[in-house]
Amino acid sequence: MLCSQASYYGIHCGRVDLTFDLDSRKLGTAKEIIPGKGRGSRLATLFCEFFSEALQRNQTPVDGIFHGTFGTGDVAVGDITVADCWKMLPYENLLSIVDVSAAELIEIVHEDSREYVSDRTLWPIELELDEKGKPNRFLHKGEPVAVDRRFKIGLNSYDAQSGGQKLMRLREIAASPTATRVTTRIDTRSALIDGILNRKEIA
Repeated sequence: MLCSQASYYGIHCGRVDLTFDLDSRKLGTAKEIIPGKGRGSRLATLFCEFFSEALQRNQTPVDGIFHGTFGTGDVAVGDITVADCWKMLPYENLLSIVDVSAAELIEIVHEDSREYVSDRTLWPIELELDEKGKPNRFLHKGEPVAVDRRFKIGLNSYDAQSGGQKLMRLREIAASPTATRVTTRIDTRSALIDGILNRKEIA
């Protein structure tokens, strides 16, 4: 039985996506433990890879993804089901795209670095900052990043709107006219499910 309330007096519009596997509810298999703790963890990079692939299929490719794991921990060896995906991504979010300069990207990563519980990962861009927020290493696909370079970055809609007021500079940058922010209709959990279905075996 489904029960849905579109806020009071129906002022909002809701959507319910139902995914069924009549055989086993199995999406794929984790061939080994997938670490999910810390920045740059395998689970965080998998999320980024899956989201990038979903945006590519949507004809909205990006240069990188900025996303974390919400602290859901390691993925055990064995079958991965739809229920597991709800545990890995417990929140509903859409994927947004922002166009940012190299300098703005440094500001975004520096702001997030002060959030000690965050494991947000910038993929596949290598950006290492010193304590003052100056880049010690800034590479994209192995090549040094020019100061005038701009990037299309994918992130979830929650973070784009400040991540619970923890990313206020990101919110400001994303809201600026130069960012040309676009919120797609791709939800992160569906992108995760599709990514696992496409690969079958995850490592």
